[in-house]
Amino acid sequence: MNNHNITSNCSIHGPLRRAPMNRNRFRPVEVNKRGNRYQLYYYSPDGQRRRLSAGSDRNCANRLAVKFTDWLLVGRDPERMVEDANQREISCSVTLKAYYQKFIKRHGPEVSGSMRESYSTSYGNMCRCPKLADTSLHEVNRGIVLDYLHLRKESDGVSNSTLNIEKAFISVMIFCAVEWGDLEHNPLRGMKKFKVARKRDIRITPEQVEALLKEMDRPRTTPNMLRMVRFAYYTGRRLEEVQALRIENLVLHDLDKFSTYTVRVKGGETKNFSASEEATKIMKAAMGNRKEGYVFLNPRTGTRYKNAMTTLFDAVRKLGFKDESGKYISFHCLRNIFTSEFVSSGGTTEDANELLGHSDIRVTQGYITRKPLSWDELPKLTKIGGSK
Repeated sequence: MNNHNITSNCSIHGPLRRAPMNRNRFRPVEVNKRGNRYQLYYYSPDGQRRRLSAGSDRNCANRLAVKFTDWLLVGRDPERMVEDANQREISCSVTLKAYYQKFIKRHGPEVSGSMRESYSTSYGNMCRCPKLADTSLHEVNRGIVLDYLHLRKESDGVSNSTLNIEKAFISVMIFCAVEWGDLEHNPLRGMKKFKVARKRDIRITPEQVEALLKEMDRPRTTPNMLRMVRFAYYTGRRLEEVQALRIENLVLHDLDKFSTYTVRVKGGETKNFSASEEATKIMKAAMGNRKEGYVFLNPRTGTRYKNAMTTLFDAVRKLGFKDESGKYISFHCLRNIFTSEFVSSGGTTEDANELLGHSDIRVTQGYITRKPLSWDELPKLTKIGGSK
């Protein structure tokens, strides 16, 4: 029996009377006819005798009685379950296009400005496809999403990387709908990405990282900007994860110099990670004596950084740091550098996959450069940055 049958045939009349009852004794749901309609009589888990209208169809009333009995046997209140079903029915009737407003209002403040711009672009593209945009939440499935993505590729000639970005946008919306109780399950969970070209081959030495940090160290650069770059270099965290890291989600170990922290990774899932001694020093320096708030606080605004890496981009262009394809390196390239150096120093790809938070080890393999650092260069890594 589906939720529609429950919500369309039930109306709540309230308690009839308080009756003493033995909590260990289960009382079955009664089906009685009053006039042209059937009524369900039962005792709620807190001992109240309740009466609900079950419509004019006897078979439907009997099915409802069975459903109510199942709920009562596990200690659930049928009245509350009916109300929840009503709320889900209302939420599921909302189209994906209309749900975006709630999504961006609640989820938008948790992400960076560039991510919100990406969401807005993906939303605009989605609205061009009524088949997907006008689909209600509970009717969204992999087939509809794949039809939209293939249509985007055929009509607009976009790359597989762009398709993955738009798939991620829709997936995050559905994930949030489940988290907020608007959907019972995620129909897009485990949906595979489109194959893309191999990851960028990035080769940068410890001396170049030092030069980059020195070039960024200008009067208009706040200390926490430099700390974010150093932290990403030692942890492989994404820019959004670094900017959103909160003191409340950080655990400093008393017996050693390491720490653990919790962040929301790409896709919306929350994961725990360990931080090395160097990364822990950087976080301690950024926090100072503060006990709450963002670890890397912007002293000019009193909140997290939004677009803090303009200084990094300027320094990269001035120094001419590029990957093997000729593209300038970005903040995300620190993730590639961390992975390559971790594996070069003896770490396994499986461990690197765990540290980066990837769900597929093949993604991690794409972050490892074909030309890892030599053993002679590795000792220099611990000398980079410090905890300014």
